Amino acid sequence: MSLHRPVTSVIPKYRAFLGIDDQMLETARSLWSELEPALEPLLSEFHNKTDKVQGLGERTAARRPALIRKQKAHIALLLNGKLDGAYVASTMRTALAHREEGLPLAWYINSHVVIGEMICKHVAACHEGDPVRARAAEDAICKLVSLDIAVASSAYEAVLLD
Repeated sequence: MSLHRPVTSVIPKYRAFLGIDDQMLETARSLWSELEPALEPLLSEFHNKTDKVQGLGERTAARRPALIRKQKAHIALLLNGKLDGAYVASTMRTALAHREEGLPLAWYINSHVVIGEMICKHVAACHEGDPVRARAAEDAICKLVSLDIAVASSAYEAVLLD
């Protein structure tokens, strides 16, 4: 993909702008062990929510188990904190697949926000007794979701410009 290199090179700028430092990436990595067991039910809940939107849920109903596996793998890749070429390539492939299926960018972004919010609520519940840890975890999730949207948007924009 021709955009892969330019997007990879802008990751440091996104990180700096969003304030994603090494400590935040470490926080994100540490979340995986508590998030992983809850992720399938959270993603199923997300898809149940899409079923209530005309024209959205039926796009994925027949492929839900495979989509949930892919979403789970992508979230693992995002939370591993490397934000490297493999992450960028995966994100762009996913965004292009959604774009080719005709999913408008606005729904792609809204979906990321909803999933991020669901993850934040789960993480907050896991750290009820430690508000400092809960806030750091929520901050990491929100900023990584934002970065993920920015990378995916690049793929959508590339298609629109071609």
